[in-house]
Amino acid sequence: MPSPILRLAELVLTLNSFVFGDKHYVQTSGVAMGTRMGPSYACLFVGYVESQIFSQYTGPLPAFFRRFIDDCVGLWTYPESDLLAFISFVNSFHPSLKFTHEISTTSLPFLDIQLTITPASDTLSTSVHYKPTDSHSYLLFSSSHPSSTRHSIPFSQFLRLRRLCSSDSDFQARAREMVSFFTARGYPHPLVERALDRAAAISRTLALTPQAQLDSEDRTLFSLTFHPHNLPVKRIL
Repeated sequence: MPSPILRLAELVLTLNSFVFGDKHYVQTSGVAMGTRMGPSYACLFVGYVESQIFSQYTGPLPAFFRRFIDDCVGLWTYPESDLLAFISFVNSFHPSLKFTHEISTTSLPFLDIQLTITPASDTLSTSVHYKPTDSHSYLLFSSSHPSSTRHSIPFSQFLRLRRLCSSDSDFQARAREMVSFFTARGYPHPLVERALDRAAAISRTLALTPQAQLDSEDRTLFSLTFHPHNLPVKRIL
């Protein structure tokens, strides 16, 4: 008998029904978009296929390989013809998986990071990478959200740049670019500049250091749907 976890996963994956128009449908392949177990299931599935590929392929393999769900990055030390043969094998291995690829001897994007080899110093530098479809549609400052949320977004994004950009000069250049993104979304210029100064004062080493999670189990949670008129309730409580 399968474990409760496997049985619950089976129900999620095989009993997804939906309505389109006036007809009911049951999804028979893949996993529903938006389901909470979707990313975990996708990672497990691609990980299993990946292990089968590496165990069955008889040609040269990447010298370095890392994957996040279905986004991969690797280092190849053999002729490019061997790399293309490996990619062709990967794309024909499973009917549900087809990968696009990009090959470069100098710079490549991986997720939201731009990886660049610096030949002079034989080092690897990193910067932020924006996809062509990225419209930088951050939350409008006029949106009806808690002021703490709207005030924290610029700092969190500048801190993200601090982590991604390996050089201070690149951080400053990309931060100036991001200032224009927030200005276009209606954020007050002084607020954005203060957030930038605060992030710039943090060293990259400290920004990359994991922060200890505060134990909040001793708090009693009281959740309300946000509305500006609920603020007095918060102060009273």
